[in-house]
Amino acid sequence: MAASVIKSVDQYAFNVSLVAYDHGIENVPHSQRLGFKDIKRNTKLSTLDDSQFRVPPSEATPQELSIDQSENVGVWVGMLPVTGRSKAANENASTKTAGEKSTKGKSVNTLALQGGYKVLSTDSKALRVVVPTNKDTASYYALADQDETGLCDGLGIVVNDVYFFPQYRNDDQTDKNKRKSEWSELVRKVSNPEKKITYSKHYDKTKFQVSPKRALTNELSSIINTFLAGGDSTILQSAIDLIDKADTDGAFMPPPSNRHIFKFSSSRVPMTGEECEAARLELLDLAPALKDLPISTQNLSYMSAGIVGSKIVLPYAHTRAFIVDFLRRLEALEFNPDDSAELNEAVVRCRDHVRYQIGGKSSYVEPASEPGDVVRGVLHAEIHKLQSFRTFTHDSIQALKDSQGDSAISTAPTLPQIWTKYGLSPDVDSAKLYAMGVHRHNVEALRCILRPLEQMIDDHCKIMQELSASLPPAESKSDKGDAQEI
Repeated sequence: MAASVIKSVDQYAFNVSLVAYDHGIENVPHSQRLGFKDIKRNTKLSTLDDSQFRVPPSEATPQELSIDQSENVGVWVGMLPVTGRSKAANENASTKTAGEKSTKGKSVNTLALQGGYKVLSTDSKALRVVVPTNKDTASYYALADQDETGLCDGLGIVVNDVYFFPQYRNDDQTDKNKRKSEWSELVRKVSNPEKKITYSKHYDKTKFQVSPKRALTNELSSIINTFLAGGDSTILQSAIDLIDKADTDGAFMPPPSNRHIFKFSSSRVPMTGEECEAARLELLDLAPALKDLPISTQNLSYMSAGIVGSKIVLPYAHTRAFIVDFLRRLEALEFNPDDSAELNEAVVRCRDHVRYQIGGKSSYVEPASEPGDVVRGVLHAEIHKLQSFRTFTHDSIQALKDSQGDSAISTAPTLPQIWTKYGLSPDVDSAKLYAMGVHRHNVEALRCILRPLEQMIDDHCKIMQELSASLPPAESKSDKGDAQEI
C-alpha cells in the first residue's frame, strides 16, 4: 500500500530502486550499534515464509544496546518491510520492473523535485537490518526470532531488500548499480572504519603518550628523583619553589604572618603571656573555625611549657592539630596541667597522636652489634637489605599508580577495534583514556603479582629477627683475654 508524500526524504528509508518506506521512527538512530545472538549464514530470509520466523519490535531492547555483552555487534543501517522482501517482490515482478524503468537515470533528490516517489506505509512486521562490524565488506542481516534473552538472530538478505536510513545514502546518485556500491561503501565506513594496514609500520604509538597528572606530589617526586640520580643540590631549589607556591603559610622561615605560632612550636624557652596571646590571635585569624574551642592564653602557656619541658620536636604543620588534641585531653581531665610530669607526658601523647593521624612514621634504629658479633651483624644487614627492597617495591608501585599513566601508551591493535565497536572516531582523547585504563590495570596486576613476594620478605625478616634474638651474646675481646690468662 502506497502513502502520499508528506515528509522530506530524510524522514524516509529508501532502497536502491528509489522506493521509499515510511518507517515511523521519530528519531532515526545515527550509527546505532545493536547486539544480536547469532548469524544464520546458511538461512536466507527470502526462502522463509512469514510463519517460519518471529518478528521482533522495532525498538531496541536493553540487551541489544549492551553491545559489550554481545558476541555479535552490527550497525543498524535500515529497515525491511514485508512488501520489500525478495519473496514478495518476486511475486509482483511486473510492478517492480515498471517501477525501475520509471526511475532510470534519476536520484532520490530528482524524484522529490519532479513529482514524487512511491512510498510504502509503515509496516508493523518490518524487520531491522544490521551490518556486522569489523568486516571488509558490508553483509546485510535482518534481525528476527528474538528469544527470552532479548537478542535476535541475523537472517541473510541482499542489498536490494534494504531500505537505507539517510546516513547511508547518497541521494544525488542517479545510477542504480552505483547506488548499490556507493551506499554499501558508506555503510562499510561506519561498520569498519579502520583501513587494513600493518600496525607496526603505520600505527604511530607515540601519538598516544599519556601526559602525567599535574600534581604537586608528582612534580616533587620528579625533582627528588633527578637529585638522587646525580643532580646537584641546586635542583632542590625548584622543589622549595613548588612548596612555597602551594603552602604560602610555610613559605618563609619563620612565617612572617604567623611568627608567634612558629615560635610556639619551635622555641626551647617557654613563651610569655604576651607571646601566647599574640599566638592565639594569629591562630584564630588563620583558622576561624577554631573560635569554638576554649583556646585561652593560659592553655597556650601550658602547651608551651610542656613542649619545652618534654623536649619534643613539633612540626609547624602539626601545630593546629596538636592544639586541638591537647584541648580535647585537657577538657577530658586526662592530666593535671599544673603537674609538670603529667603535662610533659600529655604533650608527648598529643604529639604522637597527631603524628600518627597525619602520617608521620616512627623510625626503628637497629642497635649496634657488639664487637666480634659477626653472625648478628650479618643477620641485621640482611634484614635491612630485604626491608629496603620491600619498601622500594611498594613505593615504586605506588608512584607508578599515582602517575595516572605517565609513559603508558595504548596497546595496538586492540584500540582500533574498540573505536570500531563503539562507533568512536580515532582521536587522541579517547586513546589517552584507554591508555590510562590499561596502565591502571597493569599497575594493579603488578601489585597482585608482587604481593606474595612482599609476604615472603616479611616472613623471612621475621625468621631472621627471631634467630638474631635467640643468639647468645658475643664474648668481648676482654673476656677472651681473661680466659686465656686463666
